[in-house]
Amino acid sequence: MNKSGTDVAYYFFDFRDSSKQTVKNLIVSLLIQLSHNPVITPAAYRILKELYDKHRSGTDEAGLLGLQNVLLEVISLPLWKSTTILIDALDEMEGKMFQSFWEFIWHLHDKKFQYLHVLVTSHPQIPIAIRLKELCSRSLGVIAFDKR
Repeated sequence: MNKSGTDVAYYFFDFRDSSKQTVKNLIVSLLIQLSHNPVITPAAYRILKELYDKHRSGTDEAGLLGLQNVLLEVISLPLWKSTTILIDALDEMEGKMFQSFWEFIWHLHDKKFQYLHVLVTSHPQIPIAIRLKELCSRSLGVIAFDKR
């Protein structure tokens, strides 16, 4: 993170910690990281405050879709020059979360942010990796690496 409007947010799906295997926690982590950029903080604060107020001052937990929409709103702020999201070890995500992750990635893709770059690492055999490759081959790029 720096003052130029360029930022990087990172998330690791950790098989040893079930709380780090959900799309909801991925989105919360990305929101926290991106909202700390000095260029974006005032506008992001307003967006996050609206979410907080909407959920009875934080006493009600925001749902996945609400958090996803807030993240998209933060990423949509016109202050970014470049934003990179790194999502590591996707294959360690809890299996039932794949559909939620797929929907999240589609929402990012549909917005066609010119300044947003998303890098996802995964073993290539899992179903979500195959679907991501299909999505990326249409408009983005996929680079397959062997661990060697």
